[in-house]
Amino acid sequence: ENGSNAIQEAMLLGLPVIAHCTGGLTTTLKDKSGVLVQPSDSSVMAHAILQMCDQRIAEYYSLRGRNTAIARHDRNKVVKDLLTAYKSIINE
Repeated sequence: ENGSNAIQEAMLLGLPVIAHCTGGLTTTLKDKSGVLVQPSDSSVMAHAILQMCDQRIAEYYSLRGRNTAIARHDRNKVVKDLLTAYKSIINE
C-alpha cells in the first residue's frame, strides 16, 4: 500500500506517528503531521521514539496528525473532488 492505511488510521485516532520515509508516506506525513526517518538510520529512529515519550511532543504530533487526517478524509471533500474529476473526464 502506497500511503499505508494503518498510518492513516492511526492519525485519525490521534496517535502520534513515526515512520520510515518511503513510498507515499512523504505526502501522508507532510506538514509536520508525523515524524519521518530515513530507513537506514536506526539511531535517528531510536531518537524519534525517545522524543515521543515527551508528552508535549506526542500531543503536538497527535493533534497535527489528527487534524491532517480529518481534513484529508472529509467525506464532502472526497465526494466533491471525485465528481470534479469525473466531470473533467466527461467534458474532455
